[in-house]
Amino acid sequence: MSFMKKQSISKFKEKVYEITRKIPKGKTMTYGEVARRAGSPKAARAVGNILAENVDNVTASSSSR
Repeated sequence: MSFMKKQSISKFKEKVYEITRKIPKGKTMTYGEVARRAGSPKAARAVGNILAENVDNVTASSSSR
């Protein structure tokens, strides 16, 4: 995988984490909605994969409010 491809993937991951951290406690958002807000409306499966590999960090950030 090229450096540019890796860099764009990590930027997308950061957007996904940023969006999911802002979901208010008690509210939900679909992977499709997260993907749309991150600028890639067809990347719902990628959002699911990103969150599946790093659930603890996102959960910890959300629950520390």
